[in-house]
Amino acid sequence: MDLKGIAINYAKDVLTKKIKGSTHKEIRSRNSKILLYILIGYKDFIWDNFFARLMKFVPDNIDVCLVSSGKKISTLSQKAEEHNWSYIYSLKNNVSILQNLVIDSFPKAEYIYKMDEDILLTENIFESLMATYEVAEKDNKYHPAFVGPLINVNGYSYSIILDSIHKKDAFIDKFGSAKIESGPDKLIEEDVNTALFMWGVGGYVPNIDRLNNSFSKKKTHYSICPIRYSIGLILFKRTTWEEMGGFPRRPGNGMGIDEEKIDSLAIKSAKVAVIDENAVVGHAGFGKQTDEFKKFVISNPTFLPQVK
Repeated sequence: MDLKGIAINYAKDVLTKKIKGSTHKEIRSRNSKILLYILIGYKDFIWDNFFARLMKFVPDNIDVCLVSSGKKISTLSQKAEEHNWSYIYSLKNNVSILQNLVIDSFPKAEYIYKMDEDILLTENIFESLMATYEVAEKDNKYHPAFVGPLINVNGYSYSIILDSIHKKDAFIDKFGSAKIESGPDKLIEEDVNTALFMWGVGGYVPNIDRLNNSFSKKKTHYSICPIRYSIGLILFKRTTWEEMGGFPRRPGNGMGIDEEKIDSLAIKSAKVAVIDENAVVGHAGFGKQTDEFKKFVISNPTFLPQVK
């Protein structure tokens, strides 16, 4: 390695040590081979619904860890203690590096679900993703980088959902396009009205629970995402994380670079993003949509489907 490379690695190690030094852990591990960690702390307007779904749908045999980058939240610490989950937070904000420290904290985890707090779960979602991962490997056609579900607000998934329920023409009539595409400048990620449409405003799209129920009954099927996939909920193997050298160690808050890394791994290492088309979850809006989506949800408290 040349001097420049040595200097870069040294800077990365120093940065990691700073994040690690501000990290606090409340570990209640079951030593499971399956880990679910949840990046949470900034969208409390959907926490009631989020936690109701988490408690209803998460399997009993996995380790669950709540993760807050840049802050400690007493509510989350209490929630973790109440449900025998772990809680890890760092006072310095770097969500990418913190994820590496989280995964390191559960050395027996062979399979890892990574999830964001703005994903609303549906029935049997974890079981479906795991089954799809196993099927994709047994098919012996691809090397999966990760498996993700259909997400109602997602540059790849939304078009597939619209096709399946025969509402693509209605979407195009309203917004002009329903192409498979991703990025902060794209309609599905930029315009809050497209997100609300996919959540059911206007009566075109069923709620996520009915969608998931419908898709789960179809013949087992997965597809390969050819574009950048927003990783609000994915399942990957520890060996994949090790192969890519962990998530990137860069200055700043680290937002989005975990997604860049694991998506680019699919290209550089001839791996693929496998999408489980028997499972649907909800995404409560991308960055540009979040404020308006939040206002809508608060003003319409029965808008998001509830679970008991």
